[in-house]
Amino acid sequence: MLKAKVNPGPRGGGSGIDTPAIELATNAIESLADDFTERVTLDTAMLMKLFHDLDDDPSKAGKIAARVERIGY
Repeated sequence: MLKAKVNPGPRGGGSGIDTPAIELATNAIESLADDFTERVTLDTAMLMKLFHDLDDDPSKAGKIAARVERIGY
């Protein structure tokens, strides 16, 4: 990854930072951060729903626990 960011130049002396590569990496990281935030929000909402389902009917604890475990992965 570091080699993609540094342009070695024609003689290998290093001509500096490859700005487009850094911008591309920055955009990729921002996209991943957005995806992560969305996933955490959805998982939290599902966990809250399962919490309420368990509160409403404790006899479903086994099924709810299995769903919680799947969310954790």
